[in-house]
Amino acid sequence: MNFDERVQKAIALRSKGNNCAQCVFAAYSDIYGIDEKTALNLTSGLGGGIGKMRDTCGAALAMFMLAGLEKGADNQLESVKLVQELAKKYKDIYGSIICGEILGMRPFREEPTEQQRLNCKQNCTIKIGKAAEIYADYLSNKN
Repeated sequence: MNFDERVQKAIALRSKGNNCAQCVFAAYSDIYGIDEKTALNLTSGLGGGIGKMRDTCGAALAMFMLAGLEKGADNQLESVKLVQELAKKYKDIYGSIICGEILGMRPFREEPTEQQRLNCKQNCTIKIGKAAEIYADYLSNKN
């Protein structure tokens, strides 16, 4: 599967009701020997900014988890550097890696309005695609 197909897979996973983290992580998990079902299970609680608390964006979290798989525990400094690099690229686009800040939603204490839910549904698909593209760019330029 080429990188464009992985970006499309991430977006397609969203249309099946998966959260941001699930979509991005599962689009690349097979590269690291993780099957799709396991990838979806592993990231199931990370959508909506970690458990719908509107904290760190799930799409960004997925990139960071993939970075850990890419570099491994034996290369922790390289993992940290890659996470920082990916976070900067994401922040350059969205101004933040915090879900609530990106979407203009209040902290977890308050339930989102219907309009906010609709905005999230539309905007998160875009964020999923962009995070998948950022990771694809990293993979295609790593050598």
